[in-house]
Amino acid sequence: MNYLVKASLLFFMSILFLSCDNDDGMADNQNQCNYEGLTFDDGSTQTLIPEAQLQTELFPNNGGPGVAAVEVYETSNPGNIWLLTDAVTLNAVGPGTLV
Repeated sequence: MNYLVKASLLFFMSILFLSCDNDDGMADNQNQCNYEGLTFDDGSTQTLIPEAQLQTELFPNNGGPGVAAVEVYETSNPGNIWLLTDAVTLNAVGPGTLV
């Protein structure tokens, strides 16, 4: 009995540490646990931008006094894609604009 408990625990711990689900199941890089960057799929085109090519800027009064916003864009092609969001605190959820 003790052996079965240990074997089951080892099995579940292996699945926990060896699985890699960092995306929604549709991205090309969904099995790359070490991918750091922006992944965006608009339904017809998928965009992968590595972290080294991303720039983030904070605008502390974007929506009026004390209403901050964050802009994220690609440094090698700034007009190509950018994201502006009002969700600027840790784990925040809020509106955003992706162009």
